[in-house]
Amino acid sequence: MTSKAIPASSPTPTGRGRWLLVTLDVIDENGGIEPHYHEGVDFDHAYYVVEGEVIARVGDQEVRVGPDSLMVFPCATVHGFKVVSPGGAKILRLGASDSGVASGGNRYLQGAG
Repeated sequence: MTSKAIPASSPTPTGRGRWLLVTLDVIDENGGIEPHYHEGVDFDHAYYVVEGEVIARVGDQEVRVGPDSLMVFPCATVHGFKVVSPGGAKILRLGASDSGVASGGNRYLQGAG
């Protein structure tokens, strides 16, 4: 997987900044993010499929997702995805938080993948 991150900050109505992390990931077939959830953190994240197809998992459900689709994963719910298109996929990763940290507290499932 290759990534290019573009951090940005903007003020919120409370006067505090909220950071947006934008990363374009180029992921080979069978690559992706192993099923996991986040514990003890407060942030939002989503993934936009630019090219290719993935099987996305949220909780116990799996859905095939193609180009021009937005995947939103609740942090406390098990989530992940696997690229299934032969040419790989380009995924735009979006994460927002008050601290500039858009990931963490990961708890991976044993035997997943």
